[in-house]
Amino acid sequence: MPEIYLGLMSGTSLDGVDAVLADFEPKIPQPLQQKTYAIPTQLRDDLLRISTNETASYLEVAQLDISFGHLLADIAVDLLARANLQAEQIIAIGSHGHTLAHRPNDNLAFSLQIGNAHVLNKKTGITVVADFRPSDIAVGGQGAPFACAFHDYLFKGENLAIVNIGGISNTTLIRRDKPTLGYDSGPGNCLMDSWIQSQLDLPYDDNGEFASRGQVNPDLLKQLLRDDYFSEAIPKTTGRDKFNLDWLQQQLKHYGTELSPEEIQTTLLQFTIETIAAPLLDLSTNLDEILICGGGSHNQMLMQALADRLNPLPVSSIDARGVGADWVEALAFAWLAKMTLSQQPGNLPSVTGAREATILGGIFR
Repeated sequence: MPEIYLGLMSGTSLDGVDAVLADFEPKIPQPLQQKTYAIPTQLRDDLLRISTNETASYLEVAQLDISFGHLLADIAVDLLARANLQAEQIIAIGSHGHTLAHRPNDNLAFSLQIGNAHVLNKKTGITVVADFRPSDIAVGGQGAPFACAFHDYLFKGENLAIVNIGGISNTTLIRRDKPTLGYDSGPGNCLMDSWIQSQLDLPYDDNGEFASRGQVNPDLLKQLLRDDYFSEAIPKTTGRDKFNLDWLQQQLKHYGTELSPEEIQTTLLQFTIETIAAPLLDLSTNLDEILICGGGSHNQMLMQALADRLNPLPVSSIDARGVGADWVEALAFAWLAKMTLSQQPGNLPSVTGAREATILGGIFR
């Protein structure tokens, strides 16, 4: 009998909301319908502004929460119509929402996602599971990354790494004889996207075309890699509230030498590669394969450069294993909803650093 869940994910890249309907009765979930929905321009601009502004008012945050909740509900209704499914056929929606701030290392640790779950539940008539990250933080964890638990469910017993290159890149390291590890390696697409948007008013560097015009500047690369985040031990997580255009401008200011926009773009691409590859090679060099997912998997220049850096380890898209590279994160939150409703833990303490495995999120009916 089908076990249909709907997963909604809005990541740090702000390139859209990924929505997927999938049947979780088989071990590998079977997508029934999926689509990436654009975030309206004004809402996207507001999200970007608030996520890099620590002085935003409670009123702005509250209004964004409601606005994004309505967007998520409209997306869910549209996806159901496209799949010719009724609300009664869906067990639950797993909604990540959109992260405005992620501060798990503060004295009063928190992670703030918006996308009002009450609005989503009432407009769709479907049970909603949301607000996942604070549950893990409450037991001493980083509140991320959570997709690692889903990766572990899919590929447990194998010897591989899964690298999700979204706005922020995160890595899952699954090994036959050791606990699964996971961490945010650093910026994925977010700095490349922000830079090309500031220079050419383009949302992203299609296939690395802009980066292909420049050369890596070794001194700037060293400057970027000096950030304290890259010397921190795992488990660790980060977000756009740290790695953003303001951070990059500060790095360029410290560097001091005038560089061409293309040279900066190329160096940012190499920065992403280095922050993915270096810890992965430090932790394990005997992997059978490295699977890539997320929006970065479509950037051919990035994929080729990453494969060259990790050679001889084989690098390929997770598509080859029957899981759509664009839908892994949305599937993960649909799976987390399933785990929560089944009263099963959804975090991996070896990944998040939590004191214990715990059931994640709240249930909205």
